[in-house]
Amino acid sequence: MKVRLQDLYREFLLLGIQLLGGGYVIVPLIQQSIIDKHNWITNEELTDFYALSQSIPGIIAANISAFIGYKIRGKSGALVALLGIITSPIISILIVLNVVFTIILSIGDLKKDLNKCNNNDKLTKIQLFKLIVIIIYVVALAIIVMKITLLSLYKSFCFLMLNHLCFY
Repeated sequence: MKVRLQDLYREFLLLGIQLLGGGYVIVPLIQQSIIDKHNWITNEELTDFYALSQSIPGIIAANISAFIGYKIRGKSGALVALLGIITSPIISILIVLNVVFTIILSIGDLKKDLNKCNNNDKLTKIQLFKLIVIIIYVVALAIIVMKITLLSLYKSFCFLMLNHLCFY
C-alpha cells in the first residue's frame, strides 16, 4: 500500500507540533505514530535513521523525518516529511518575530516624538504623559498579541489532536 503524501505531511505536522520543546523527543513519538499506529517502518529502521541523524549535521528531528519520508515515498516523501516537521516551529517563529518588530517600530515612533520634544526644549507634562501612554499601549498590545497567538496555537493543537484521535 502506497502512503499518500498528505497523510505523511499530516503525521509529521502533528509530530512537529509536539516537538516545540526539543528534537530528542521525536523517537518515542515516531515509534508510537509511524511504527505502532501506521506500521510504515520498523523499529530497526528507526534505530538506523536515528544513528544516521546523529552523525550528520542538522536538526535531529528534521534529519529523522527526511530519512523516514525518503524510505516511505522517495524524494517527494522526504521533502513532505521535512516540511511537515518544520511547519509548526516556523509559524511560531514568524509570530514571535511579528510581535518583536511591532514593538521595535512602536519604539521608533517613541524616539521620534522624544526627539521633537528635545529639539523644542518644551518637554511638558502633557508630552511626557503622551509618551508614557504610548509605552503602556505598546506593551499592552504585545501582551494581547502574545495571548491571542498562544490561544490560537492551543486551539489549533487541540483541533489537530481531536481530529487525530477521532478519525483514526
